[in-house]
Amino acid sequence: MKIATVFFVIIFIYGCSQKPDDSLIRQHVIKQNDEQYNTLGLGKIVEIKNFKVANGLLNLKSEPEVYTAFVQYDFIFLKDPNELVFELRNMMNRRSAGENVGGIINNIARGAGILETLLQMALSNGPGKSNIVQETITLKKGDRGWFATDTQPGWQDNL
Repeated sequence: MKIATVFFVIIFIYGCSQKPDDSLIRQHVIKQNDEQYNTLGLGKIVEIKNFKVANGLLNLKSEPEVYTAFVQYDFIFLKDPNELVFELRNMMNRRSAGENVGGIINNIARGAGILETLLQMALSNGPGKSNIVQETITLKKGDRGWFATDTQPGWQDNL
């Protein structure tokens, strides 16, 4: 009976301190990039391929538990920059005199997102070509499992 109790305690402790699944981290990266690029009203602009968690650190001493994942993936722009420039021109031509403040602010935010995407495209290897991205993702363990709290470019070693 004592052996069974010890066995269940070990399984419980092991189960409570497991690192997050790589698929959860991958979902976070895809969701983050979708929210930034694929919600501009231009269809799918980016794609993530060859995702991998290169390494990770589990800090059991912190409360709640913290896991730092070092990830790498191929980031691919699917659209040509000219398509985004064309959409910006169309946005400027579609302005109407009776447009409400909410619509104007929405267009400004969308235009800023498109301009930021154009800048990142200019710094990339070009549309259809792979750009290797490395990021450090911090996850915390909550009542319902792991959730991402921070994403930093590059592999941050100042933990």
